Formats: sequence, C-alpha cells, structure tokens
Amino acid sequence: MKQIAINRIGLTAVAILMIVTLALPAVVSAQRGEGQARGEQARVAAEERRRTVDEAREARVAEIQERVQERRAQVLQDVCERRQDQFSQLIPRLANQSTRLQSAIDTVYDRVQGFYETGQLTVDNYDELNEAVAASQAEAEAAVQAVVGYEFEFDCDNPSLGDQTYGFREATTEAREALKEYRANLVALISSMRAAAAEQVEASIEGESDDEDANDENDEDNDDDEEENDA
Repeated sequence: MKQIAINRIGLTAVAILMIVTLALPAVVSAQRGEGQARGEQARVAAEERRRTVDEAREARVAEIQERVQERRAQVLQDVCERRQDQFSQLIPRLANQSTRLQSAIDTVYDRVQGFYETGQLTVDNYDELNEAVAASQAEAEAAVQAVVGYEFEFDCDNPSLGDQTYGFREATTEAREALKEYRANLVALISSMRAAAAEQVEASIEGESDDEDANDENDEDNDDDEEENDA
C-alpha cells in the first residue's frame, strides 16, 4: 500500500511538473504580451505628449509673431503720423519761403525799372537784359505758385513714402531753380547799369578835368596879354 501511495505521489508530482512545464511558456508569453502592450502604450503616450508640446510651441510662436507684426504695424503707423505732421508744417513753410524770396526779388526789380524810367540808371542793351529778367520772373512766379497750390495727400497705407513726396520735392526744386535764374538775370541787369553809370561818371569827371585844363590855359594866355600891355 505504501508503495502504491508512493507511486501515486510520484505520478502526481510528475503530472504537476508536466503541467507546469506546459503552462510556463504560455504564462511567459502572456507576460511578454502584457509588457509589449504597456511599452506600446508608453510609446503612444510619449508621442502624444511630444505632439502636444509641438502644437503648444507652434501656437506660442504664432502668437509671438502675431504680436510682433501688430507692434511693427503700430510703430510704422506712429512714424507715418509723425511724418505727416512734419510735412503738414513743412509744406506751408517752404511755400512761404518761396513767396517771400520772389517778393524780395520783385521789389528790387521794380526799383531798377524805376531808375531806368527816371533816367537815373541806363545801359545801351537795357531792353535785351530786361527781357531776360522779365521772362525769368514769369517762370519763377509760375513755379512758386505750383508750390503754393500743391495739394499733398499723405497716405499712411502707402508703404512708399518716397513716391508720395516726389511730386512736392520736384515742385520745390523747380521753384528754387527758377528763383535763382530770376535773381541771376536781375543781378546781371543791375551790374550792367551800374557799370554804365560808372563809365558815365568817369567820362563826366574827365570832361570836367579837360574843361578845367582849358580854362587854366585861357587864364594863362590872358595873364600874358595883360603883361604885354603893361609893358
């Protein structure tokens, strides 16, 4: 009986051992599958976190760029408004300068014409010189009026400020050059009239000197005659 019991125990142990041996790979496989599943879950979670971080970073960068663009636009608008204020003050000032300079030259020209009309100053080619002055005066007046009446519209939405100010710069440049030409022709007329007047004065002085010399000679002749008579 004992032997039979021992044999049964041995058979039971062998059976258990065989069951364990057969079941162990399945257990190991199941554990391995669970480990792989957990690893896959961890990988997916890591990718999700990385994707979330990337999206957050991109959103942050986009927000910063948007604020930068808004700030840049505001700065450009502020600069444009300041330039607009400057031009609104500069345009009338330049126009007034051109008008005052033209008025000053006109005043001198009127005086020169008065000297000629009264015979105080004259020159042989006065008509030719005066014609040049009158023509340049008309050109200068037209150029100055172009500056005075210039309609300037400052558009801050236009990125090219140079194109907006080009027309006014051209108008002021033409007015400045026309006034220079007007003044130069007037100076040439005045210089010629003064030179002619100086020549007339010099000729008059020389004439008076000749008359005095002639009178002195006559006085000497008269003295000689008186001496002869006394003798």
